[in-house]
Parts: sequence; C-alpha cells; structure tokens
Amino acid sequence: MNLNPFFLHEKNLYQLKLIIIFNGKFVSLDRNKMGLVVGISGVSRAGKTTLSKQIKKWYSGLQTAFISMDEFVFPVDQIPKINNEVDWEVPASVDYDKLYDHLTDITSFNDIIIAEGILIFNNENLNSLFNKRIHVEIAEDIYFERKRNDKRWKVPDWYIKHIWDSYGKYRSQATRNSLKVDGTIPLSLQKMKIMDFLNI
Repeated sequence: MNLNPFFLHEKNLYQLKLIIIFNGKFVSLDRNKMGLVVGISGVSRAGKTTLSKQIKKWYSGLQTAFISMDEFVFPVDQIPKINNEVDWEVPASVDYDKLYDHLTDITSFNDIIIAEGILIFNNENLNSLFNKRIHVEIAEDIYFERKRNDKRWKVPDWYIKHIWDSYGKYRSQATRNSLKVDGTIPLSLQKMKIMDFLNI
C-alpha cells in the first residue's frame, strides 16, 4: 500500500479520524466504518477478473481495492504436487492467513474491497469477512474451449481437466449464499442484478 506520508489528525473522545492522501486522492478515514468486502469465485477463465474490473467502473466514484487470491499462494516448494506438477487447485496452496490479514488491513481505507479467486470461499475464517458473495459460472465445454485458447501459459490437457475436476470438488462451498453470474452473458445485461445485490 503506497501512502503519501501526509497525515492530519482530528481527535475527539470517541474515535480518531485521519485525513490522508491515498493513491493521489484525499480520503477521510473513520476507524469505526469498514468498506464493503465482496468475494468473487469461479473456475479459471470464468470471468472473475473481468467482473471485478467492471464493478470498479460501475462505482468509479468510490475508493475500490482489488485483490487476487493468486498473489497469496505459498512458495512452490510448500504446495502439494500432482503428477510431479505443482497443484494450484487445492486450498492447501493458498496462504489464507496472509490473505485474511491483508483484507482486514485495507477495509478502513476503501469503500469497496473485491477479492477474487477459484478457492476464495474455501476458508471459513476468510469467509467471515465477506459481506457479499458472487459466483461466476460457465459450462464445462465453455471452460475447456477458453482454457485451451489461453495463451498466457501452456498447460497440459490432463491438468486442464484437473482444474475442472478440482473446481467441481470445491464448487458447493463457492456457490453457498452466492449470487450466480453467468460468465457467458455480457455484464451489461446483468448489471442491474449485480448492482441490486451489492446494494451500495
């Protein structure tokens, strides 16, 4: 978190408020007021990041933070393996304690905090932080088509199937009490449903 070293303090009997420069914007910080924490889950290539960016655009007047679960995985030598490959598709690959600490650290600095990841809802301690849960769904054939066309990194076919199978294993925790968003329908057509759900 890059903060300009400029602080103005207002003290009263009940709370400490700070006025800070945060990413070039003036922000009034009330320690008793927390931002809305939104979790977004879905299989790889479902559209989690696309939805996160769109929510930020829809609420451009608010201070929004984005967190990817991929930034909070353990070092590769601490992650389980499958067929001699690092298995990123299991909860044991994610440092949920570090992710939890980071989320709690930034809630006072933002109006909206979006955390996304395929396994974002697979830790009860982390789940306690989410005010809203969204799950982006795509069908199996759409997943395989998108994943095989993903040029960011080369993944063997057996691992592409492993991603889908692991997603199916943990999907029930992701969909519990979550708004379902169709990853094949333009977000512009689902905007009102999503914004009504967020109720910001």
